[in-house]
Amino acid sequence: MLFYYSWYLSSKDILKYIKNSGQWNNHILYKAAIQSGEIYLEKNRLTYSFYDAAQLHTLHHLKLEDENFDANDHSVETYAFHVNLLDANENVFINGKDILSEYHNYFIGDKKEHWKGHVPLFEQVRFESIYENIDLLMYSENEYLKYDFIVKPNGNANNINLDYQGAEIKLINESLHIPLGFNTVIEQKPYAYQYIDGEKR
Repeated sequence: MLFYYSWYLSSKDILKYIKNSGQWNNHILYKAAIQSGEIYLEKNRLTYSFYDAAQLHTLHHLKLEDENFDANDHSVETYAFHVNLLDANENVFINGKDILSEYHNYFIGDKKEHWKGHVPLFEQVRFESIYENIDLLMYSENEYLKYDFIVKPNGNANNINLDYQGAEIKLINESLHIPLGFNTVIEQKPYAYQYIDGEKR
């Protein structure tokens, strides 16, 4: 049985989960760009970070039009929150799935030990046994960020416990709305399904 969640975070392309090969802090395992922000995958936590895209767009044009423009005189509003997986497996195994042909290179600063090349990107990331007999799969579909809790035999969906830290949650039409001040993130109502004889039901 699978429990399916959908975030209304449109993107022009599939989400590309970048593996942390040492280019970031150790607690970050994967990162993906989402519309006007980023999502960071950690061992037992997801972190969402957003910025005001309209404000950034305005500043970009202002920089082009004003030769005296000073970025230090301006700021862009941001918002971040965590989704903690409470009581999750501390020894969870997290790995990328469906590796992409492209890769990233990180040559920042003058210390070569911090340089990382050919960093792989994946279409999916799977948290294996995030809860007993339950996996978490992160992916995207039709320009939406999605995640499934895959409940295996003897798994108990009641063990899934999500804590939204730093976010004001509003329940509207059975969907979660998270106002950011400059935008609103919507998490669609979850539903359960399973495959029977190869068909999704």
